[in-house]
Amino acid sequence: MAARKKMTPKNFKAAYQILKTNAEELQNSDEPDIDNLMKTVEESIDAYKVCQSRIEAVQRALDAAFEEDTFEEDTFEEDTDNAVAQKAMQAAKTTDATLSNKAALGQQSVATDDDKQEEGTYDEDLLDDEE
Repeated sequence: MAARKKMTPKNFKAAYQILKTNAEELQNSDEPDIDNLMKTVEESIDAYKVCQSRIEAVQRALDAAFEEDTFEEDTFEEDTDNAVAQKAMQAAKTTDATLSNKAALGQQSVATDDDKQEEGTYDEDLLDDEE
């Protein structure tokens, strides 16, 4: 390793390049340059901190963006679920009312038919149709 001046990276790309270069130099050397090893380690630590800081900042920004998006989707889904539930309740009430009305009409119809049969006014054609 040649002696070099310690560089402080300003952005992720520069910091990543320093880490990559230092790793390659350490891997490719048969014997580490002990005299410059401390400088290489310090430079790598500084570069790592820049990379880590930038990655964390991007992660926070992505989390916030997805959180907002998820909140909007959850709100939409919740509104949709509420609307579906309200329609289902309304349909159930309508069905219940319809069934109640039909049951009431059926009872009246049966009572009316029974009354007619007792009075002897029942239409003979209807009896033939039922058989």
